[in-house]
Amino acid sequence: MTDDRNVDDILENFTQFWGRLAEEFPPKDSYEIYRDKAKSAQNKDEALNFMHKSVSEAKKMIPKNALEGMDGETWLSQNARPYIMMRKELAEMYVYFRLIDEAVKEYFDILDMDAFDNLNIRGNLASLLLNENRYEDFERLISNYW
Repeated sequence: MTDDRNVDDILENFTQFWGRLAEEFPPKDSYEIYRDKAKSAQNKDEALNFMHKSVSEAKKMIPKNALEGMDGETWLSQNARPYIMMRKELAEMYVYFRLIDEAVKEYFDILDMDAFDNLNIRGNLASLLLNENRYEDFERLISNYW
């Protein structure tokens, strides 16, 4: 027979173990789950649907009014970074599915939020615009964001 103290010690050790394990492997946020589902989707519509959900979930992490007056400096808000990163992944998915107009719009929107270009959007966008012979948009990129 085990006494109650021994059972309590075992439960305490078990709880500590799972606590440390959870710290090492934190659960994914919902935006990451949707992003992963988008990347393993079976078709374009499903992939884009999941990616849009990912962007929406990441946006929920930003407290209301947190970005007021931060035009071009959104990246400085830690809570906004997942949102910007998911928008970038959405733009990349648009490129993959040859939805170039949507990708270009997304990239320009990201640059409006992150003037310091912490995710190298300018490079990706410049390459895309030149490959697609979109010289007016390239001129806009160079004039306004470089």
